[in-house]
Amino acid sequence: MRPATHLLGLDTWETEDRVKAELGQPRASVACIGPAGEKLVRFAGIFNDKGHVAATNGPGAVMGSKKLKAIAVSSTTSKINLSDPERLRALARHDWADSASESLLGRSIKAGGTLGGMAALGMSGAFPIKNMTTCDISDYARYNLDDICSLVEMKPRPCWACPWAHCNDVTVKEGRYAGLKAELPEYEDMAAWGPLIGNADPAAAIMLSDLNDRLGMDVKEGGFTVSLAIECYEKGLIGPADTDGLELTWGNVEAIAELLQAIAHRRGFGEVLAEGVMRAAQRIGGEAEHFGVYHKNGIAPHTHDVRPKWATVLRQAVSDMGSGMSLDPQTSLYADIGHDKFSPAYSVEELAAGVAKIGPRHQFGDSLITCFFLLPKELSIMTEAVSLATGWDFTPEEALTVGRRILALQRAFNLRHGLTPDKDDILSSRIAEPPEMGPAQGRTVAPVFAEMKRVYYRHMGWDEETSKPLPETLRALGLEAVARDLWE
Repeated sequence: MRPATHLLGLDTWETEDRVKAELGQPRASVACIGPAGEKLVRFAGIFNDKGHVAATNGPGAVMGSKKLKAIAVSSTTSKINLSDPERLRALARHDWADSASESLLGRSIKAGGTLGGMAALGMSGAFPIKNMTTCDISDYARYNLDDICSLVEMKPRPCWACPWAHCNDVTVKEGRYAGLKAELPEYEDMAAWGPLIGNADPAAAIMLSDLNDRLGMDVKEGGFTVSLAIECYEKGLIGPADTDGLELTWGNVEAIAELLQAIAHRRGFGEVLAEGVMRAAQRIGGEAEHFGVYHKNGIAPHTHDVRPKWATVLRQAVSDMGSGMSLDPQTSLYADIGHDKFSPAYSVEELAAGVAKIGPRHQFGDSLITCFFLLPKELSIMTEAVSLATGWDFTPEEALTVGRRILALQRAFNLRHGLTPDKDDILSSRIAEPPEMGPAQGRTVAPVFAEMKRVYYRHMGWDEETSKPLPETLRALGLEAVARDLWE
């Protein structure tokens, strides 16, 4: 434990560099908070190795509340004891890597990172434009991988041992932000600081993404909170007297940069927005409560216009960890668990059943503490890796049991602490509005959402009304103590 008062006020990149220099360990790994975490902004994140973020649910505010600025872990050459290291190494280099490269997600990420799917999202109506007030993508044609990459010089900075190197440091080559050095933003950063706030300039989005990361805030909540404020300003609910003189118009990136500073330091109007999108809408009042984009207990969704993607609305709303607990069955295929065709859009039964089927597999993959992007298509490859690492005879069915157990424990914990099933029903007015154009024009999930939720609970083996995992479900998962806690 070391004093950190001299680190107060430093941004996340400055903190990491300073800690490494003080320790004399340039290869140390540092997890830290920026000014937003120090000021307990509700959506402050924990930033690891600069561009990697534990973002959802405000973990940076938790560190700030404990007066903890950073954690540093020194690099080491300690040997990890494995049951069969040679076979595990061969599996990782061949079957695992080949399968990951051939997956739908892998092909996209390997080619261009998460930016590779931007054009397709725009065509599908899932681009979030001006706080989801429109689906017109005509002003945002430059938000595609080729155009974005043409703006910058790139230097690969891959994650440790990653063969794909989709993470890059960039330098903006020309224009207003020429010379800016940053990390190449992922899709959600570009969407949040681009079309969501009415900004048509990808270089400006890179600038805002870098600033938001350095201040230490979650891009999802930050983006939807700022876009809420802009819509309120544009429609006259707030004015310069409320915003400390900032002209919060669509695409005014310099004003938005100042606003991000105000949020991170809880200054002036930033104090209102530092509470996140739902609470900010409530503080502003009036029509603002219909403009906020959120679900559950006031959590902003991922940076998409989720209205055409009903399964995504469901999987984020019923998630017990804030972020999506499954993948979208409309766009994911896993034949080895029986999901061998895309679920049809707007099919209540098939979409909800697909979320329940894919969820345990997704949770097991996360539990391996390996990169989600590099997970193989076949569950059997993942379980073979567990067997080779541990010496256990570990099967795919056991892996799915692990995933179901994780989801049941998350739900039981949250129920015990007051996150009742009615919170799953919370969809803000904007999410419930039908899109004005695009593939989902005139359609809304709102009338069928309660039924989708019940179908999901049923397929999970949970009570359809209370969302409690049923006693027999918990016992089958080896959670007898949890069954007694919830039901006796």
